[in-house]
Amino acid sequence: MMVGNLYLSLSIVMLYNMELKGKIALITGATRGIGECIALRLASMGMRLVITGRDLDKLEKLKVSIQKYAPQPHLVVADITDPETPVRLIGETIQMFGGIDVLVNNAG
Repeated sequence: MMVGNLYLSLSIVMLYNMELKGKIALITGATRGIGECIALRLASMGMRLVITGRDLDKLEKLKVSIQKYAPQPHLVVADITDPETPVRLIGETIQMFGGIDVLVNNAG
């Protein structure tokens, strides 16, 4: 058990020591709850975001909050239960930013 705890502790330290400023994050289910909190936290760390959700109004409100911390996020209205959505999200993110550094799959 000690090895597992040590590994977890080292993983957390490495995450906090990673330079995330300017990196690209794709966040599904970003319009409320955990997804919204993650989006705001990553934005505060200087990440460039692609945020997705089913409600454009909620995405627009989140965009305003994110812009306090980071450059303009890219909004994508999407339903992750649609089988074509993941391919579209990845394609749009790569086309806009040239790649994806972090994926937060928060859709529920």
